[in-house]
Amino acid sequence: MKTVIQFPDRTRIEQEAATWIARLDRGSLDADEQRALRTWLAADRAHRDALSHMAQVWGNLDCMGILAELFPERHEPTPARKPWQPWASAGGLGLAAVVMLAVGLQLGGLFDRFRVDSDMTPSHKMPSELVYRTERGEQIDIQLADGSTLSLNTLSEARIHFETGLRTVYLTYGEAHFDVASDPQRPFVVQAGQGHVRAVGTAFNVRLRDEQVVEVLVSEGVVEVVAEAATEPVSSDEPETAPTVMLEQGGSAIYTTSITHSEALPNTKVEQRLAWRRGKWLFEGETLAEVLDEVSRYTDREIVIADPELSGLRIGGYFDIGDVDGLMKALELGFGVETVYRGEALWLQASGGRSRDLEEG
Repeated sequence: MKTVIQFPDRTRIEQEAATWIARLDRGSLDADEQRALRTWLAADRAHRDALSHMAQVWGNLDCMGILAELFPERHEPTPARKPWQPWASAGGLGLAAVVMLAVGLQLGGLFDRFRVDSDMTPSHKMPSELVYRTERGEQIDIQLADGSTLSLNTLSEARIHFETGLRTVYLTYGEAHFDVASDPQRPFVVQAGQGHVRAVGTAFNVRLRDEQVVEVLVSEGVVEVVAEAATEPVSSDEPETAPTVMLEQGGSAIYTTSITHSEALPNTKVEQRLAWRRGKWLFEGETLAEVLDEVSRYTDREIVIADPELSGLRIGGYFDIGDVDGLMKALELGFGVETVYRGEALWLQASGGRSRDLEEG
């Protein structure tokens, strides 16, 4: 019999630790949350290590005080613990753990996915800049210190910079959805490409297709899209002279150094564009070439269209993101496409040599 060792999912643990720190940052936990935190900490030593690490990343001692209140030291006649001794037992966090969280251990490096720039100083109960990124095929949700939610799609990076009077996110590359907590005194600005998107309390999606082309889609509320933005954040009282467009729910715009396209989309199109947030690919008549271009964002598997006639084949369907095998099976069963393995690559050709009889539109 083989012994199977289950290794912890580091990405999931880091995300859970970040969520707990964000909850603590907002204030006291209720009774259910306290029990959930105790259970989570007791489940795995990796959870406690991740929370300690994340506390250092967050740079906020306020939540340490909340932990000290939630898990006070038990005054029992036991020998004093040394800072490097094991964490408290499953019954609670214990003062030693609080001390470890508060003063930190000399641990090497910070999370690649949650990096703090060393020359920044803390403000608004969080480091001035945090960086979140995803690898190919990965998606994460992050609750920001102001209560907003950032959802990062595959191959994306966002830098969070909050300060007095302004909340700024720099989308370096990729795609992100923002569910913004309302704060009229601090607008929420997403800098992407040669422009930015400004909101107060709303929800919208931003995709940076390359270094210049940016797509914006509003799923709730109203946002202002500004092209030719400066590289520095736009202050809340600075007059706007650059090309702008106001988008309401369902509104979409594309900009480079100017607004190149703007339209109101039907709900079906909005749902399709945001299907990634539910972990889905939703295709409604895109060409096979367009479908494979989208699929390539989520997988390293090489997929080649061997028959040029197949490129214009229209595809419709609903698939789990990353399920390349399921997509290939659907192409074989419903679209007359045959998949052939050549090494690690998948080659697509018309089944039965019927490439010229395929439906083009």
